[in-house]
Amino acid sequence: MSAALGEVHPASGGPCWTPPLGRLINQIEQAKARIRAKVEHPFRVIERQFGYLKTRYRGLAKNRAQIVTLFALTNLFQARRRLMLAGEVCP
Repeated sequence: MSAALGEVHPASGGPCWTPPLGRLINQIEQAKARIRAKVEHPFRVIERQFGYLKTRYRGLAKNRAQIVTLFALTNLFQARRRLMLAGEVCP
């Protein structure tokens, strides 16, 4: 059966594609998922680790300053293991 006839993939619940087209579509979707994961991960860190779920109306400059600071902290948070290892090598 083809996807046009209603066959559903057992793992994903999506349509089953024909093999040549399916491989290409899977590669495209995996590339998109990798990019999406890299882009969305800092936002998750800001929301979960730093508790920044809502923007308070304090003025554009203050909101921008807080977001920039949180993204800088997120960069440090994501690189913490590499930074700690570098500290052990060079005291």
